[in-house]
Amino acid sequence: MAEYKFRMLNLNQAEKFVRTTPNTWWENYDMIVWTPTHTGWSKKNGRFHNGQWGTAKRIVVNNDGLWKVPTSVGNIK
Repeated sequence: MAEYKFRMLNLNQAEKFVRTTPNTWWENYDMIVWTPTHTGWSKKNGRFHNGQWGTAKRIVVNNDGLWKVPTSVGNIK
């Protein structure tokens, strides 16, 4: 079983992450992280963005006002 690591980001950290990570944007208070893939058109989380298909991961804010972002996404350490 794979072990996933996460980093909890507060609002300031999340805003910086979105500003500095390509293919990442806000939809209301949800953070969207998009990854290009040619099979995105057939995926449940598929999304057409900037002229190509990919998959989008929606990261929602929790009750503590933090976003739980996987370390495998973008420039999280």
